[in-house]
Amino acid sequence: MTIIPKLFILLILTTGCGKLRNFRTLDLILPKQEAMQVSPAIELITKNYSEGTFEKSSYSFFNLSQNVNINKNNIDIEFSDFDGKNPIINTQIFKDQIGHIVDLGEVSCKLFPNTNEQISAYPGIGHSGLPYPEDRVLDTLFWLHYSDMYGKLRDQVNGSNAIVATNHCYILERTNSHYQIIVAFHIKEYLPARSIKIDEIEVFSKQVFSK
Repeated sequence: MTIIPKLFILLILTTGCGKLRNFRTLDLILPKQEAMQVSPAIELITKNYSEGTFEKSSYSFFNLSQNVNINKNNIDIEFSDFDGKNPIINTQIFKDQIGHIVDLGEVSCKLFPNTNEQISAYPGIGHSGLPYPEDRVLDTLFWLHYSDMYGKLRDQVNGSNAIVATNHCYILERTNSHYQIIVAFHIKEYLPARSIKIDEIEVFSKQVFSK
């Protein structure tokens, strides 16, 4: 009889979306996966400022880059602030793109709470109904689906622009001809008529349509 290695059995149990929750009571030691992508603070300078350009005012969450040669016009947000009175984050830069963004309020994206009753159906034996904190790392997209973040993205009437607010967390969903992306980020700093700094960037989902 062939003896199947224990590691192989563990890999079988940990594959698939949703099925893993049926084995919670077995206390399996699961392999850590780099599901969250968090970068240092990124500065976006409005192109109306003397040092500003389109490249400096925009950012690609898909590539985690401002480099125009890397992004090739696949930009996910652009910061604009003409007079220091109406700072805007725009998620629909070109015609082939559809973007939705929601201001989640003055809160850290990393510590965003889950208290909404709509997530009470989260799978799990003997659980309170709230998403498992460890799933935010182990199964990010599954966690997001049952989180308040996703609920606010879906339930609110949201457009492609949002007003800049310091220390606020934002979540956006964008689709263009090449990919779809869902990402959260936090505004760390705002200098009127000049720039913003964003941090706590967390890419929940990237679905590629074409190269």
